Amino acid sequence: LDLPGFGNSAVPFGRYSPTNYAAIINWLKQGYSKEKVIVVGHSMGAMVATLFTACFPEKVKSLTLIDGIGFITTPAQDVVKQLQQAFDNRERLSKKPSKVYTSLDLLIAMRMQASDLNEENAHLIMKRNCMNVNNGVKLTIDPKLKLASAFRFCDEQAHSICKNISIHTNVILASSNNAGFTDAYVRYAHDFQSISCYELEGGHHCHMEQPQALAAILRQIIALSN
Repeated sequence: LDLPGFGNSAVPFGRYSPTNYAAIINWLKQGYSKEKVIVVGHSMGAMVATLFTACFPEKVKSLTLIDGIGFITTPAQDVVKQLQQAFDNRERLSKKPSKVYTSLDLLIAMRMQASDLNEENAHLIMKRNCMNVNNGVKLTIDPKLKLASAFRFCDEQAHSICKNISIHTNVILASSNNAGFTDAYVRYAHDFQSISCYELEGGHHCHMEQPQALAAILRQIIALSN
């Protein structure tokens, strides 16, 4: 699914955070199924999946985190600084006009330059995240998504959330560790009551680079959770 601000759910939601997204997942889950679900999240989606599972364990059969574990944290003494930075960034962004790009190819090239995505996968992402307008191409993703969060958990809170997850958790890490989640796994793995780790060849978007290998791992996880 596309969370608010992304892809085809680019609505002026305004406040984007893992906590708000976890609440939205719960709302969607209530309308989708009364049965326990298998939750899978990548990167920030892994944070959202972790929060949802910690808050609603009775609704989750198993949890799978793809190249993501734990949380981006801010020390308690820096919370005011974090808020000030977030407010300043939002004020500056509000004064910027909406940007129109000359072509989808330009957006694909920019996305490749800013990440480890190859051309095929950059095309998949950017095609979903833009729309044609009279004089070019416009992004549908909300630019506020790029801003620093106004609020982040501190380390103690982040570890406490993970310690509240009693169901089995599966972590699939990219072999390159270019996003740093192998290191994050070392910091957070001991918090989970039951955890398994898999490695998938590739970079942070290994789920797009190796879809068949990922499918094989997920089939195994689903079989074990039934």
